[in-house]
Amino acid sequence: RVVVDGASGTARRGRVLAIIGPSGAGKSTLLQALAGRLDRSSKLRLSGTLAPPPSRPGAFVYQEDAFFSRLTVAETLRFAAALRAAQSTSVADVLAAMGLAEVASSAVGGGKVRGISGGERKRLAIGCALLAVDGRAPLFADEPTSGLDSFQARRIVEAIGRSARGGDGRAVLLS
Repeated sequence: RVVVDGASGTARRGRVLAIIGPSGAGKSTLLQALAGRLDRSSKLRLSGTLAPPPSRPGAFVYQEDAFFSRLTVAETLRFAAALRAAQSTSVADVLAAMGLAEVASSAVGGGKVRGISGGERKRLAIGCALLAVDGRAPLFADEPTSGLDSFQARRIVEAIGRSARGGDGRAVLLS
């Protein structure tokens, strides 16, 4: 089944690109396709040709996050940083860029463990994703402001903008 036909576009480094549409329109699926995260039974064709997996995998922030509730914010970021080989971005840089320095020693929380706010969790998820890839890889964020109040949503958008403009710049695509 053809989901999108006759569409074209460019996601440039240093810019934020939003995929918009009504609920159920396939924004999340398109974002996953562009990030090369569809399951192997799915096929992505670009210009009629079967698309290869992305040569530089991007950072992907899912709508729902999964953290260890008893780790602190800083421990969570250090854990994410330890999962990758190259260290071009430091945990301290991410804490500052995501506005998490004040809560670095707070438990992430979840379930029955008291922790950081929903907006802080979203910024932590973005920070973890950024630590997982090199500084020029694109960032894909699936509904990063979903469920947040306007103040927290604005902080998320500002953090994403800083991520796009920082370092060598990265393309940011969000739904």
